[in-house]
Amino acid sequence: MDEALLRAYNWADNMISENSTSSSNGDETNASWSRYGCETFYQCINKDNKDFGWANIRTHYYKLSDVSDNYEYYYTHFKLDIIPNENRLTGNHPIAIADSTIRSDVKADPTYGKYQEMMCYDPMGDSGITNSSAKINLSFGASFKPGTQPGVSGSVGISWSYSVSDIVVHDKSLIGEKLEIWHDINENAAVGKTTCVIEPGHVVRCKNIDGGDGKYHATDKYEIVFITFAFWHDFFDTFTFDLNTIVPSSSSCPST
Repeated sequence: MDEALLRAYNWADNMISENSTSSSNGDETNASWSRYGCETFYQCINKDNKDFGWANIRTHYYKLSDVSDNYEYYYTHFKLDIIPNENRLTGNHPIAIADSTIRSDVKADPTYGKYQEMMCYDPMGDSGITNSSAKINLSFGASFKPGTQPGVSGSVGISWSYSVSDIVVHDKSLIGEKLEIWHDINENAAVGKTTCVIEPGHVVRCKNIDGGDGKYHATDKYEIVFITFAFWHDFFDTFTFDLNTIVPSSSSCPST
């Protein structure tokens, strides 16, 4: 990786730390979450020998401890960082970030999709452009092993937030089956010309019985749209990244 890319990567790390917070609401249940897998991806976004910027994906998966023998519960903290090429933000035909969509098709795996169910997700519903942040609150009911806290069943919650200033959030998800969150970014505002961090989340329940293996077979898609401003009309270019993984993962994950 050359020096310019390394600087951009380090900048992305700092921006994620500054623009997002997360916490686990452990007092609800004394439930314990452990990180069991991740998707990491960093790539220059290029078309026709023109660099639009960089995509930095660092999505992490967590598993709930002490659940019943019939199910395993996983929550996903998606992290997509979009870094526009600062050398193309001005001059003739400048660019900006226009849209970003994260999709997670829980039922897509041909073998194990039928044993997986999305219990909850956030952000839910369309948010107005005046909102300054998206507050992620994942709360759901779970069954626990006898003798553990909070007992046979209880409510589990996880929360974090991220900035959505000058962004309209559109919820196209289908409970039980898929997460689809479209961020309509104001390309004429500062958010379209600086590092943009997208962090939705969901909880998936995976069957341990009747053919299910208790693992989460994730099928995720990350989409970024750039706009190129021109004199007569503007141009849009869409870039899609498909990332699939199995949780628990056999590979180690970098720290957040």
